Amino acid sequence: MSADAASSTSPGVMIFTLLAIAAALYAWWLSIDRTRRLRELVRWLREHRAQAWSGMPPSVRFLPFGGIEYLRRHALAQDPEFTERYREARRHGRRQLVILLLAAAGIGMVQIGTRYLGWVW
Repeated sequence: MSADAASSTSPGVMIFTLLAIAAALYAWWLSIDRTRRLRELVRWLREHRAQAWSGMPPSVRFLPFGGIEYLRRHALAQDPEFTERYREARRHGRRQLVILLLAAAGIGMVQIGTRYLGWVW
């Protein structure tokens, strides 16, 4: 890429492209962290609430994250420690969704800018 090509790129394209890339990378990191927290919650359930975990139907227990939802709705709905751990894991899921929407908005702004506002790559 020559210096002329880099200088002719519209600032809006650069800003929104970088915003979308940064948001997508952050959402990816949040998905890894959320998965780790859910795995820790499953491990905690197996150790501290073994009776509730083993009392689930095998089809639900096969998918550990489905097992968490099952226990949240049935057996451990009133357990404050489980509820707090579950909320922490869910908080990352909501944050990830918001960040992905922000990345999509950045990509959309690049599309709008290049199509209607005269921005150039």
